[in-house]
Amino acid sequence: MIDPACPNPQVALQGLAQKAAAAHSAGDLQRAEQLYRQRLAQGPFDAQVAGNLGALLRACGRLAEAEAHYRWALGQGQADPLLLANACNLLRERGRVEETLALLQQGLRRHPGHVALRTGLALSLHHAGRIEEALALLGPLRQEQPEAVNLWLETGACLAKRGALVEALVAFERVCALAPEQPAGWGNRLTVLTDLGQLDQAEALLAELPPELAGHLNLLSCRAALLLARNQMQEAAALLEKLIGLEPERPEHWLNLAAAQRALKQMVAPMATLEQALARHPDRADLRHAMGTLLIEHCRYGEAVPLLEEALDSPDAKDGQLSSYQFSMAAARVVPAGQLRQRAQDWEQRRALKPRPLWRDRLRDPDPERVLKVGYLSPDFCNHPVGRFIEPVLERHNRRQVEVIGLSCGRHRDAVAERLRGHCDQWHDLRWGDDLACARLIADLQVDVLVDLAGYSSDQRLRLLTAQPAPLQLSYLGYPASTYLHSVQGWIGDPVLFGPQQEQEKGEAELLLKLQRCYLAFRPRAAPEPQRTAADGRFRFGSFNHSRKLSDPCLDRFAAVLRAVPGSLLVLKSISFVEQAEQQRIAARLQQRGIGAERLELLAWVPEGDDHMGLYGQIDVALDTTPYSGTTTTAEALWMGVPVLAVWGQVAVERQAAAVLVGAGLEAAVAADEADLVRRAQRAAAAGPRSAAQRCALRRHVAGSMLCDEQGLVAALEGLYRKLWQALPATARR
Repeated sequence: MIDPACPNPQVALQGLAQKAAAAHSAGDLQRAEQLYRQRLAQGPFDAQVAGNLGALLRACGRLAEAEAHYRWALGQGQADPLLLANACNLLRERGRVEETLALLQQGLRRHPGHVALRTGLALSLHHAGRIEEALALLGPLRQEQPEAVNLWLETGACLAKRGALVEALVAFERVCALAPEQPAGWGNRLTVLTDLGQLDQAEALLAELPPELAGHLNLLSCRAALLLARNQMQEAAALLEKLIGLEPERPEHWLNLAAAQRALKQMVAPMATLEQALARHPDRADLRHAMGTLLIEHCRYGEAVPLLEEALDSPDAKDGQLSSYQFSMAAARVVPAGQLRQRAQDWEQRRALKPRPLWRDRLRDPDPERVLKVGYLSPDFCNHPVGRFIEPVLERHNRRQVEVIGLSCGRHRDAVAERLRGHCDQWHDLRWGDDLACARLIADLQVDVLVDLAGYSSDQRLRLLTAQPAPLQLSYLGYPASTYLHSVQGWIGDPVLFGPQQEQEKGEAELLLKLQRCYLAFRPRAAPEPQRTAADGRFRFGSFNHSRKLSDPCLDRFAAVLRAVPGSLLVLKSISFVEQAEQQRIAARLQQRGIGAERLELLAWVPEGDDHMGLYGQIDVALDTTPYSGTTTTAEALWMGVPVLAVWGQVAVERQAAAVLVGAGLEAAVAADEADLVRRAQRAAAAGPRSAAQRCALRRHVAGSMLCDEQGLVAALEGLYRKLWQALPATARR
């Protein structure tokens, strides 16, 4: 209350405001709030006091109260520009961006040129996604206030969102020069360097941090992001677990930990991580999408599909969300192909690069007989099935017909990657850089035929193809479904891979390009001689596919085989069995189908090479998975002398094993339906366990088959490329 003995009420009101501000500065927030409210109740309205109270409530996290207070205050004194700017800061934080745009524009009509209002409008334009307008405001503001750190930070953030990472880096370097004690500039520099792929520079910058900032949580978070980019997943997971312990309310820590766990081939741990994260942030879109993707791998489709579609329907949908949706839905066969086609076409219309006139300054030789420049684009040029299957193609291309250009966009570097690089005439790393710049590089290389090997797989760069940097753009090998994109003219397969429904499940303008032979060639890895190594004479069926392929229909099929062959065992091996919990999860699902632990053998993960291949000695007949059929596992089982039983499917994702078996001259191993497969399994078991001699005979048969005919595959591909090239109009070949 005002002291009644005070002769001047105005002085008393000022004294009350001063006491409130002093308590606020001293950290006595309860006392400050009491005094601020007392002062506002006394009247007349004081915009500065109202703004201080709003700032106090906002700093305490009482955002709903702060919003109500600011709305009341604006009704009392909207003409005050600082109060309006502060109110809009709070409203922007509360997601009321469009409202702040209107308020700030009104304020600027009353106070033209006011710095705080112009700055607030730039922030609101940024948050509304109107980046160019925000940058147009920020330029003059920086000229007026060249030392204003907040303006440089905002400029850097806008530039980064525009994709101008180099310019953003310059802005953040300016922040560090102006305010080296603030972590924001350093953290943003680290983030941009990581996004640019300048990982060594980011590592060096971490070493240069001022000592007082080395343990700052935001900078530790940047360190975790750098570890993820370097594919150092164990270290990243450990640091992220530490960060979660320190900052459990930051959803990005949970999201990144789940990503690291998945990269470590875990299935159960990331589920627990995301469940905890969603308990704290149930409406967080990126967490819900990550959960949807993981639920698909757990074969919980009913829960997964709504989460994935929700992410795609968001106005902020990311390219990666479309990618994971398309891959997951195609592999699981749980939504109609028409829906996948529409999603892909909507994305292409919204996100396509359209700089085609830029390529006209790179004229090609239209000679239909000249050496063709063929670029292979993949994130999997490493010890990955795609890397291993493409190696004989890269190595054996006839250099009088084809110049081979490797376009790598993956994160893994290993001995296989070095070999693949050596098989290419040119090699370019496209993991980093914006899409348009990478498309321009491909155009500058004058690539004639661009072959995408990834489709919607992880780390793909399909958006490059929407710029049409090459006259011919095809998909092949690494993705077992259509991309549905108009910018991809054809999909390479064979008459077996493309089943009876494939014509209905492809892009509208996409050609199904059928090689008149098996669409791939298998180059066996180093492997021991085939022999049976099982502990006893019981007949063993098995599958070495990743556990995410063990769908409910797949396990139903496996259980039907085991019921039809009493006493037989099921041997499963998956890299995800690094987790004991994942082994238990799969065992429990089989238990629900009447297959107890006594009939199940789960093999732990072992390193690639002989150790892995030798484990095929534990099984007598391999069972293919459904609906996502096995390619590498089918070829490797055959090479180790293990017959494979599969069922004819309708489209490529269901027919990969069938294509391998037919390529190996073993078409008779493909069953008409599940009942036929069960009968074949019974006959195989009745014949008894496979001997070493039988296994070696099967290997010899496979070695002499089309499946291992590398030169024949390369000749077929070269013939296809030449035919397609010659069919192009001369103007298109330029």
